[in-house]
This record gives sequence, structure tokens and C-alpha cells, in this order.
Amino acid sequence: MAEVKSLPLTAWPQADRDAWAAVRSAGDIFDDGGGAAHWRSSTVKNFEQDYGLWLGWLAAHGMLSGAPGERVTQANVEAYVTDLRERQAAVSVANQVRRLYRAMQLFAPQHDWKWLKDLKARLRRDAEPSKPKPDALTHPAELYTLGMRLMDEAETDGTLKARRAAVAYRDGLIIAILAARAPRRQEFTDMRLDVNLRHDGGAYWLVFSAAETKQKRASEHRLPDDLTARVDRYLEHHREVLAAGPRNAEPREALWLTEFGDALSAMAVNVVVRKHTAARLGIPIPPHRFRDCLATAWALDLPEHVRMAGTMLDHHDPSMTEAHYNQAQRHRALRAHASTISRLRDHHKAGC
Repeated sequence: MAEVKSLPLTAWPQADRDAWAAVRSAGDIFDDGGGAAHWRSSTVKNFEQDYGLWLGWLAAHGMLSGAPGERVTQANVEAYVTDLRERQAAVSVANQVRRLYRAMQLFAPQHDWKWLKDLKARLRRDAEPSKPKPDALTHPAELYTLGMRLMDEAETDGTLKARRAAVAYRDGLIIAILAARAPRRQEFTDMRLDVNLRHDGGAYWLVFSAAETKQKRASEHRLPDDLTARVDRYLEHHREVLAAGPRNAEPREALWLTEFGDALSAMAVNVVVRKHTAARLGIPIPPHRFRDCLATAWALDLPEHVRMAGTMLDHHDPSMTEAHYNQAQRHRALRAHASTISRLRDHHKAGC
């Protein structure tokens, strides 16, 4: 499969732009508007990126003519999935088909998309996670220490030029905050100065309005005190170095910037975190897995207060924490099993 890039909205065919504008219309007091009228900005951005990938694939194969629904044939989708499988994990391929199905529900609801819905469900059911959860669970204290170490190295490594040092410091701060409070990746990525990061009472707070959170509930979490000076240093020096980059046309209130001066994307945050955890801890840990790590640490270290993990993770239903994040029981079983195997091995050696 040749390299295929997501088409930006400005490069979409007119029919697709018109369809997107229609479902994004806000309506009036007598009309709720289009099906995507009330989507969060991050959801809109992700949709445009993912649907743009489908359009980019069609463009690469000379198949962009016609209405949006006319291009989504079983033959085209089969070829698209085949190509995606050469470059993406099964879970990612399943997600792309799920989002294409959502696009067709919006753009061409008059068509019968049962076959696409069935394909979406089958791909999702058959997809295997690229890394089993227990393998990627690390104590938050170890992740927090890694973040602090990266910041220290960025400040003391005299071989790093200013911009590379700023990137390294930014990466360390990202990991430290994720380890300490584990916000959701998109909310974390979209943080803005003085809006989502606020200084109050001698400390920094992560603040999200109900409109910005997945659970539609306002959220506030104080960062550890020993991060106050670290955040100050990032804002006063390293972020200023990044903001002076050649591509500084992005909104200036973005908290996380690339080395070129534009806003860091959610995908880039994922790459950054996985890169450093793989290099230093031996296993790539994505940002969302930090939430599992935090919940499991609460269950292992403070089992009598395990429900507090749900508060930390902004779960309205405590069972969410236990059902989806708490891996403590399995970890205990794995440790017990490893201990038993070790004792049997020692016993066998002694008997020989």
C-alpha cells in the first residue's frame, strides 16, 4: 500500500463538504440541527481526520467522483481494509471502518448499510489488542519518576540545543502529569493556558468544563506541589522556546506545542509517551493506559479506598473503575503464580 494521507477538509470534494456542513448545522429553536451539530471540537477533529483518510485512499485510486454514499461499495471497502491491514493494527482497522459507518449514517442515511454495520462488528470482535493490559501496567510512581528524570536531564544535558531541550522537558512534564492525574488523552491534549491549566493557591489545577469532558461533568484536579516549579519552568522558558518555532500560527493559548511552534496533536502525545516508556521502562505505555495504572495502584496499595480511583478518573459510576481499570486481582494472581513457579524450579534444582 502506497503512503496515503488524510485529505484536509479544504481538499474534500464539494459533495462531501456540503454533506458535512449539513450535518454540522446548528438549526434553530424549532430544529435540533444536523446529526453532528453538538459534537465536541475534538470529536469533529477526529472525524475529519478519519474520514479524510478514506477520501485520501479513494483519491490515490482515482475514485473520488460521485456522491459520498455511492463510493462506499463492498468492493471498495474490502480493498480499503486490505490496504489498511498492511500498515495498521487490527484494532485500528476496526476503528476506521466503525468511523466510516458513522459517516455513512450521517451522509447517506437513505442507503442500507447493514453490510457495513456487520463488517464493523465483525472486525471489532476479531481484533486483538496490540498489547495485553497486564503487560503495560506500571506503578504510577515509576511513571512519575520517569517524567521527573526526563525534565532533569533536559535541564542538565549541555549537548542539547535549546529547542531539543524544550521538547525533552515538555515530554517529561507530560508524562509526570499523566502519571499523577491520568486525564483522558484528548482532554489533556486540548488543554489551553489559563483555561484548563490554572494557578491558584500556590499550585496548578487541571480544570475542564462539562462541555470538555467525556462524562459531561465539570472536573478539577490539583497537581502535586512538587510540579509547581516544574510547570513554572515550562511556561516561562521551554514553552516560549517552542512558541518561537517557524510554524507558530496555531492558537497561542495551546499548552502543549511541537518543536515547530504549533499545537501538539493527540496522536503526537501518544507517540511521545510510548517512545519514552519503551526506551526507559522496556514497554510502550500509551497515555490511556496511565488510567489503568492509577486505578490498579489504588487497589493494590490502598484497597480500602479503591473507590477513590473512580473520583480521580472522573467516573460517575464506581463500577466503571472496577470493570475497566482495576487489574489488581489479576496482578496478584500473576505474582502468586510466578512465585510458585520459582519455588518449584528451585526445588527441582535442589533435587537434582
